[in-house]
Amino acid sequence: MFYREKDPDARIADTVAAIRSHPQCESFDSSRADEDRQWDFVVRGSGDPGSAPRAEMT
Repeated sequence: MFYREKDPDARIADTVAAIRSHPQCESFDSSRADEDRQWDFVVRGSGDPGSAPRAEMT
């Protein structure tokens, strides 16, 4: 996601919190957040948990 704001930290924090709290968010990695401002999420699709597609976002 890209934000055109002078100080995007509050909006980034809100976005990260919203994705993490989503019921289909399987995992979250913030190990590169401080250095590279990157967060990794794995979100599974709706449907059968064993066969639902997954999306990885960085």
